[in-house]
Amino acid sequence: MYTKVTQFLQEWKEEASITEKVIAALTDESLDKRFSENGRTLRRLAWHISQTIPEYLTEFGFELEEVEMPANIPTKAKEIADYFRMASKAVSRSAEQRWTDESLSYVQDAWGEPLSKAELLSLFIKHMIHHRGQMTVLMRQAGVKVPGCYGPSFEEGQEMGFIPEV
Repeated sequence: MYTKVTQFLQEWKEEASITEKVIAALTDESLDKRFSENGRTLRRLAWHISQTIPEYLTEFGFELEEVEMPANIPTKAKEIADYFRMASKAVSRSAEQRWTDESLSYVQDAWGEPLSKAELLSLFIKHMIHHRGQMTVLMRQAGVKVPGCYGPSFEEGQEMGFIPEV
């Protein structure tokens, strides 16, 4: 649990950087491929991760003044990646300029239960990681080269000679 804003910022910057890399690997052709009748497309997952940044944080009292939601889901992979990058940087700027260590202990109602802002930020990052994992599975199914998250991906490992050809 975060007791200092710098702890959140360190984890946010690391995880957002990985997510940015994954979203940036998407192609326009991969965005709308459907892999199950009820499953989300890569466009919906990437956009969900991106638009959750301002929605989630502002819902729980964190300020992100410079982040505006587009009226429609972007149609190009680069547009989604650019939006994610901009929103991610806005989180870092806001945390550095406006958040205090004391504010992390503030408790409020979230989904019907009391949670501290620190707990909400932890859930926020876990939410992003959860959907990023879903994206990497769909990316591989769509034929998109999956970038490594916590080390080389299967494809990167093969290129480096760590993983033999299957």
